[in-house]
Amino acid sequence: MTDIAVVDQEIETTSTISSKTLPIIAHKGGLELIDAEWKLNSGRTVKFRLVSDNGPLLIHPFLSFVRRRGNRVGSRFMVAITRVGDDQIFFQGEMMLAGGGNPLGQGMWVRFWLDEEASSHPFAGCAGRRGDDPGDMFEAAFVELDDDDRPINQEKRDRVERHKKPNNPLCRWAASRSHDKLFLHYLAENIQLPNKKTRSVKWWDSPGEERVARYIRWVCQIESRSDLDKNPKAAELFHERIRRPYSEWRGTSED
Repeated sequence: MTDIAVVDQEIETTSTISSKTLPIIAHKGGLELIDAEWKLNSGRTVKFRLVSDNGPLLIHPFLSFVRRRGNRVGSRFMVAITRVGDDQIFFQGEMMLAGGGNPLGQGMWVRFWLDEEASSHPFAGCAGRRGDDPGDMFEAAFVELDDDDRPINQEKRDRVERHKKPNNPLCRWAASRSHDKLFLHYLAENIQLPNKKTRSVKWWDSPGEERVARYIRWVCQIESRSDLDKNPKAAELFHERIRRPYSEWRGTSED
């Protein structure tokens, strides 16, 4: 892991950062410490709940980044963290995305791997969340690093990705799985059907193509699969409950 000058030069304190004025900022916001672990077989990790001053987050800010899975390297970030109410840098260093989620009613969380060569856990002694007792609160700014340890310009990358992606990519993905026998096999083995006491499941006996379309509409709470590309909440449900679990079942990254 490495140190880069951009953190020292442009991220003096996270309280003064504006993600709109710094296109290299991958994410900026509040963090609540959930836990900090150091295990011999998995190294140092830290887990946070994501906090926003502007109301609940609709889409997980790390959804588009790569998680570490086995020998597959996750997205790397140079991170500057301060305690809430303190302008001094509490932690500055590299983190690798390990995972994240958004359990219903529990808020979004994210976990990172820390530098394996450090002599101690940087969050040792900090208070993590315990039941209804909140953990220590922080403010953080994340700068994504490329393979050469250079900061990635998020605005430029987003423009490139938008240019590369076809129109309605989520709708297209969902429609293509209606003809996918492997996807139908996955659904038959893994899905949770609606509660028969509160909702009819007669549609599950329909032909495979229509069954997939109805299931996706039911899970994502939409009337049409085209809404996946228009409704951020539907897109989040689609990724969390359908696309990502299917990719993990296949043992591959999301395509």
